[in-house]
Amino acid sequence: MKYIVKNEEPKGFADWKKEGPENRWEEFQNPVKSEVRDSLVEEQGYICCYCGTNIQKNHNTIIEHLKPKGKDLYVEIMFDYDNLLASCAGSNKDIIYLATKKDDTLDKIIKLYGVSEEEIRSLNPNTDFNHLTLPERIKISKKANRRPEDLHCDARKGDNEIQIHPLMRNCEDFFRYRRSDGEMVSAGSEEAEKTINILGLNAKLCKEHRKAVLDGINDIIKVLLENRENFRTEMEKLITRYNQKNSQGRFEHYCFVSVSYLKEFSDIQ
Repeated sequence: MKYIVKNEEPKGFADWKKEGPENRWEEFQNPVKSEVRDSLVEEQGYICCYCGTNIQKNHNTIIEHLKPKGKDLYVEIMFDYDNLLASCAGSNKDIIYLATKKDDTLDKIIKLYGVSEEEIRSLNPNTDFNHLTLPERIKISKKANRRPEDLHCDARKGDNEIQIHPLMRNCEDFFRYRRSDGEMVSAGSEEAEKTINILGLNAKLCKEHRKAVLDGINDIIKVLLENRENFRTEMEKLITRYNQKNSQGRFEHYCFVSVSYLKEFSDIQ
C-alpha cells in the first residue's frame, strides 16, 4: 500500500455533479466516468490503490470507494472525489490486453503490467508473439476459481471498512513483506492485520507477484554488495527510484514492496 496524493477532481466530473445527480451509482456513466477513472489512475502512478499491481486506463480498472457506497452512512459522499480510488479487478475477471499496433510487443506488455514472460506465455500458449495477428487478445491474468480466498482488493473488500488506507501519509509503515513467500505481514498493528485480511492482500496472486519482485530486488542487492564502498549510496539511489514516478508518470509494479525491503536490508547492514 502506498500513500496517494489526491489531485483536484476533473472539471467534467465537477460540472456533472452541478447538474444534481441523485445518489445512485448507476447514473454515473461515460464519458464522465472514464474521465474520473483516468484521473485516478494517473494520480496513483498506474498502480492499484491497495495491492500495488500495475493498472491501466481501461475497463479492467475499478473505481473504488474508500468509504463504501453500499452503506447508508456514506451515501452523501458517493461522488466525493476524495473518497474515490482506482483498484485492480482483484482476480474477479480475466484481464485482457487488446494488441492493435505493431509496437504492442511482448516486452511492452510485460512492462505495462509488471508480469513475467513465463506467466504471459503460459496464459497464451497458442500465441505467436513474434507474429501477432492484429487485433489480438492477450490474456494478462485469469479469473480466480470462484474461491473467496483468491479474491483481493476491491473484489474482496465489498462494503467493509479498513482502518489503514492509502490516504494515510504513513500507511506504508504498517506493513512488511517476507521474501521467502511474498507474505504481507503487519509491522505490529492489529489494525494492519485486519486490513490485510479484509482486502485479501495475501491472496495467491498477490503473494506470487510480491515474491517475484522481492527476488529481483535481492538479486540487485547481491550485485551491489560486491562493492561495499558505494553500497549505501547505491541503496539510497534505489530507494529514491522506487519512491518516485518515472518520466511517464508511472510507479514501478509493487514499488512500495521494493522500498520496504531495501530499507529493511539497509538497516541491518
